[in-house]
Amino acid sequence: MGRRVVPVFFVFIFCMGFIVLRLFTLITGKYAQSGSANSTLTLDVASGRGYIYDRDMKPLVNSEKYLVAVAAPTEKAAAALKSALDYGGFIYAYGRMSKGYPVTVEVPFAIECDGVTTVTALRRYSSSGQLLSHVIGYLDGSGLPVCGIEKSCDELLSSEKRTITATFSVDANGRVLVGSGAALRSNKYNSKSGVLLTVDRDIQQITEQALASSGFECGAAVVTDIDTGAVLAMASVPVYDVNDVSKSLDDEDSPFINRAISPFSVGSVFKIIVAAAALESGVPETLEYDCRGSIEQSGVVFNCHKRDGHGLLDMAGALANSCNTYFVNLITKFNIGEVIELAYYMGLGTPLKLAASITADGGFLPDPETFDSAAAAANLAFGQGALMATPLQMTGAVAAVANGGIYKEPYLLSGCVNSDGGLYNVTQPQPGQRVISEITAEKLRSFLVRAAQDSSIKSAAGVTAGGKTATAQSGIYVNGEEMYNTWYSGFFPAENPKYAVTVMRQNGESGLHDCMPVFYAIADAVSAAE
Repeated sequence: MGRRVVPVFFVFIFCMGFIVLRLFTLITGKYAQSGSANSTLTLDVASGRGYIYDRDMKPLVNSEKYLVAVAAPTEKAAAALKSALDYGGFIYAYGRMSKGYPVTVEVPFAIECDGVTTVTALRRYSSSGQLLSHVIGYLDGSGLPVCGIEKSCDELLSSEKRTITATFSVDANGRVLVGSGAALRSNKYNSKSGVLLTVDRDIQQITEQALASSGFECGAAVVTDIDTGAVLAMASVPVYDVNDVSKSLDDEDSPFINRAISPFSVGSVFKIIVAAAALESGVPETLEYDCRGSIEQSGVVFNCHKRDGHGLLDMAGALANSCNTYFVNLITKFNIGEVIELAYYMGLGTPLKLAASITADGGFLPDPETFDSAAAAANLAFGQGALMATPLQMTGAVAAVANGGIYKEPYLLSGCVNSDGGLYNVTQPQPGQRVISEITAEKLRSFLVRAAQDSSIKSAAGVTAGGKTATAQSGIYVNGEEMYNTWYSGFFPAENPKYAVTVMRQNGESGLHDCMPVFYAIADAVSAAE
């Protein structure tokens, strides 16, 4: 009897164990199915970075709105999308929806339909042409900053995770449950935090439009506030498309170069600094020289652009006529080291850090000890030789003349903006440094106003100004012909200067015909907008 009981007992235990295991499987399976039924799928509808503002808190990025349709996988929703999407876009959307998955797609108009929710999002860069692209920079395909303000201020611009998400209830296979709508959630997407620049969006637009209309293939323009040194506009051509940078990678004109902060041979705009140094050293503005079309120094003949000569000129007349021989003679009247020193204090020869990853090139300011002959000094007298400067540097120099002799270093960053739109870490304009006397500055101002008045190029709107042209030899040859850099640096209005402007063209013909019309196009439009 005992021997029979033992096997029966083990069979009983085995059966009970099997029943318990089966019950456990059924119960846990039931809960697993219940959990799957309550699973969710979350889609990113839109994401973003902090704002980049102009000086008046006008957004330079995140300023263009677009629409995103969030669609559940229903036939009704698919039919609604078909009317809004092109063929390729609809095929992609329908392919996912037919498998039970929701989609998010950009649409040209709002869709009102069960199963579709339309969300307004912000495009990072304008689709019609991004303002200030060389300064702002761009993001790579993964959303990481590559250059410009995007990279310089990345810590601030990416400090808040800005998203709009849509959440659906799905089954165990990730398919949307019938009747499940999207639950939308915004996470700091409307935060106002960002960085404040000194740039004026309207003046930037005016400057870019003036360059675009000029016919320049390569060039730049800079506008600064004379009173503070703030950069109000900085434009460079050609531009690249921030929404598709690959199109510009093989462009021979190098659109990624910001020519506004790149060095070029300067030419006659440097005569402003030579004249200032001469006046500061005691040379009278009444000093006369009889230009016969050429002058010899250390056995080297230097020609004036007017080959038959200008005749008898004083300093004001020499600036107005851009007489090379006058300035070659002028620089022999005082120590050349005084010109180099003044140019240095006016911002030439030193790199200028505008932001963490934006540094304006220092150009090249020769050492006085390298001038071992009168011929070498003669080259510097009219801005030739090894001398190089950026359009930003020359804008700062002419601004110092217009500002009564006080140089104010150009700057670009104005402060930070918190999530509520409040400012902090605001940059205060610096008092500046006196580089020439007020008397010298006043004389130079009058010389430059006369130069503008005597010019054949005039303001269409009657804006008064002062400035200097240049046509500089570059030492670069294209098809056997030397390329010239043409310039105009000046200020307006003449009576009470507010703005300093430099326009530069690579491979130009003359500063008078290339750059002065662009200067006046900017001056006229800015004055009309005030």
